[in-house]
Amino acid sequence: MNSDRATAAQAVLAVTQHDRTIDWFERSRTPLTPLAREISYGVLRYLPGLTQEIETLLQSPLRNKDRDIMCILLVGAYQLHFMRIPTHAAINETVAVVKKKPWAKGLINAVLRRIARQIENQADQSLGRPVAHLPAGEQFPPWLVTQIRAQHPVQADAFLFASLQRAPMTLRINTSQVDPDAYQRVLDKAAIGYRRTPLPESLILNQPRPVDELPGFSEGLVSVQDLGAQYAAHLLFPDAASPQPWLTLDACAGPGGKLFHGIERIQQLGVKGIFRAIEVDPRRAQLTVQSKDRLGHKANITIADAATSDWWDGQRFSHILIDAPCSGTGTIRRHPDIKVLLKPEDIARHNEKQTMLLNNLWSMLQPGGTLLYCTCSILDQENDEVIERFVTNQETERNARPLIDSITLPMGHARRHGWQLMPTDIASPPGPIDERTDGFYFARLRRPEAAKR
Repeated sequence: MNSDRATAAQAVLAVTQHDRTIDWFERSRTPLTPLAREISYGVLRYLPGLTQEIETLLQSPLRNKDRDIMCILLVGAYQLHFMRIPTHAAINETVAVVKKKPWAKGLINAVLRRIARQIENQADQSLGRPVAHLPAGEQFPPWLVTQIRAQHPVQADAFLFASLQRAPMTLRINTSQVDPDAYQRVLDKAAIGYRRTPLPESLILNQPRPVDELPGFSEGLVSVQDLGAQYAAHLLFPDAASPQPWLTLDACAGPGGKLFHGIERIQQLGVKGIFRAIEVDPRRAQLTVQSKDRLGHKANITIADAATSDWWDGQRFSHILIDAPCSGTGTIRRHPDIKVLLKPEDIARHNEKQTMLLNNLWSMLQPGGTLLYCTCSILDQENDEVIERFVTNQETERNARPLIDSITLPMGHARRHGWQLMPTDIASPPGPIDERTDGFYFARLRRPEAAKR
């Protein structure tokens, strides 16, 4: 138990002090156990509120070189507020984490006991312990809340509230290997509860579980992929209107979820196709290859930068998917370290890269071809504004103006040029939360048949 809490504190320190992601910590240091993951992710979700509470109970601020002690305090405070762990166990196990700074044991014990007394005094015993000290909006950077409220005024409060919750575990059934109804029967036999979604190949588990507990996972029968991400394949390949083989590019492919869903989708449609995938990050490219092998799919995967053309052989694509690098603001509930690490200047940097990708790849699209631009962001600077500037620039340069297709999905709402999915479409908590998708943006562009080459 102590090692789990120590690992959680180290993970929080890596994020808050060294600007590292949780993914980096797991790759470079140590994988998180379920308990360490619950604590570290929870601390990052409620970091502002927990930090404020601890700081008010300290007689003097901790020195910067004692940020590790603050992280241990945060680990203890999260357990007291949010976990069903006996108070004495949470405090004693957290104090025991301290090894190299014995002077801090008394400090941690005193602060956590004061927090425990405050919780006991404030809690309505019929409802249990309070789940947060501050409104949801105060658990996020003020600059980010300001942008979200300005761009999504109706849904801002619901989005902030939903982004503090745990995300569901959604499966994508590999329809090239198994019929969705048949796989559902496999889950029924294994007593794994689930609910259906608007997509027949997609299921949401009632309770998340390790992938090695999923029937047929190692054999490639199923993958884990958010429902919002699964709409990419359906938007890129809405039907089988063309009898000609399709040549498709996934320009930012890693780790391969949308790529392989696209392969499964065109097989469902009965269309022949060739898929080429490029990924600039070697590690993500390797993960893509591993998924390809597990699922039994065929795709040409290359390590390359889609913002350049040195990898391109000159053959134009019928379909291009740009899952552009972005802030990830639509996935904060899965990656709470985003709201700790993200800076305002990062948005402008992503915007520049997104624009470069669109400008470069548009010239590689066949006349009559389809380009799907998507991000896991909810910010207009990475979504509608990118599409607006791209379309305007194409017209200014006397090229045929890209055609923007209308998109309608079973959830989410229309933006000026695309479609925005959110973790919830409820105006404000505590109404029911539609947890089916992360935040995703889609814009579908078509190159006119008469476009100049």
